[in-house]
Amino acid sequence: MHLINEPSSLFHHLFLSVCPLLVCCSTGMIRCGASRCRRLIYSYVFMAAGFLVNSYECIFFSRCLKMSAHLQWMVIRNCSSFLVKRNHRIFSTEPNNLKARNSFRYNGLIHKKTVGVEPAADGKGVIVVLKKRAGQRKPATSYEKITINKNSRSTLSSVRHIIRKNNYRKDLRMAALRRASAILKSQKPVVVKKKRTRAAKTA
Repeated sequence: MHLINEPSSLFHHLFLSVCPLLVCCSTGMIRCGASRCRRLIYSYVFMAAGFLVNSYECIFFSRCLKMSAHLQWMVIRNCSSFLVKRNHRIFSTEPNNLKARNSFRYNGLIHKKTVGVEPAADGKGVIVVLKKRAGQRKPATSYEKITINKNSRSTLSSVRHIIRKNNYRKDLRMAALRRASAILKSQKPVVVKKKRTRAAKTA
């Protein structure tokens, strides 16, 4: 029997298992006696009950048996494709790692709730990337992106409000604010100051 992960598929399979029971009861009442029909009803009832128990067990274990964040960290901490070694230090370039450190605390792949700050594609503003707790099995749809294109003070206030509203850790909030501030500072136009030249003295 294959695993059933959605309640809708569970009810669909239950309907398919109950239909033969009804058909068998109707034909049994016509062709054979009541005793044999009663046996058929009991057998199909036990089959349907066993099917329900197995289905709920599959749903329970598929939801509960997940690899913990610590176990994932033990697997990827030394053999990840995002690792970068510079000046005898190990950094990590995976998305949603606010400090680019190869550490359990700031890793952006193993935790259920992560936050990332990226520069906007047009070079104006920042994008806040939030990982949803629901839909962890679908990575393509488990991230929510919020684009903020305001002045510096309003952008930082919006980032702080979003992270506080979703109950993220305080250290992630400070790291996100610092990263957003650095991105906004890099997006400001650079003004080239002209050097003052002294006028040549006339004899």
